[in-house]
Amino acid sequence: MPKVSIVKVEKDDVKAAVYKSLDLLRIMPSDKIKKVLIKPNLCHYFTPDTGITTDPRVVGSIIDYIRDKVNKNVEFIIGEADATEMKADIAFKVLGYERLAEEKKVRLLNLSKDKRLKVAGKFVKEISLSINECDLFITVPKLKTHMDVKISICLKNQFGAIPYPRKIIFHKNLEEAIIEASKFMKPDLCVVDGMVALEGKGPISEGLPRKMNLIIGGDDPVATDYVCTRIMGLSRVKYVMMAEKQNLGSTKNIQILGEKIENVKTKFMVVNPKEYILSFAQNIFNLVVKK
Repeated sequence: MPKVSIVKVEKDDVKAAVYKSLDLLRIMPSDKIKKVLIKPNLCHYFTPDTGITTDPRVVGSIIDYIRDKVNKNVEFIIGEADATEMKADIAFKVLGYERLAEEKKVRLLNLSKDKRLKVAGKFVKEISLSINECDLFITVPKLKTHMDVKISICLKNQFGAIPYPRKIIFHKNLEEAIIEASKFMKPDLCVVDGMVALEGKGPISEGLPRKMNLIIGGDDPVATDYVCTRIMGLSRVKYVMMAEKQNLGSTKNIQILGEKIENVKTKFMVVNPKEYILSFAQNIFNLVVKK
């Protein structure tokens, strides 16, 4: 039975919320764990209060939790791959992760520069060797919508870990690539930064921040994405259902811990791709005509 915890962040005490979320899950990794890799969502250079990137305070709190309750000598790696419009090394610097790494004495890793392991995917051919070799892989995404596939949370965070920088090449087969990425890099633990979420909300805007003050934890990426979808008041997401059919997790018999979904549920809007393109074209046309 998959478990998902929903915790409100009170008085901006992120650490207390993360600790409570993980305590509710009762996930106590073995004290024999020696290496943990944490994958935040640093898809761009925008700060966490925009709803786009993972707050380093969430990652720092996870590190503290494992050191306090599991093993103080665990080796931690915070990993992110380059993207079409983002270099991980720059993102680490401008988003506060270099400072976090120095404070917590952990290592930052650009997954695009890591040694690679070949995998037999139709779309995903290589993954980071460090993700394959770690004892515990934790995905720490942001709570947000996505214009093409409706949501971008736990499962899609592994898509961001594909070491090829130009991941735009996968967008024609985005749902299949997301599933393959999570198949080869399946997280052991999910901790969703839902403090400030991202809501797609207009034909030209990619999204607007929405304050939710939530930390959502889970032991199953499919179940966690499914619960997040319900929290955002959205209908079923195709690739989450596809992932369930491929045994990457389950949407059935989920044990909800902490807050009830109905007490934190907020209706999110999602940008319609056709509307986005038509409106964008209309704006360009208007600009040209005015000139």
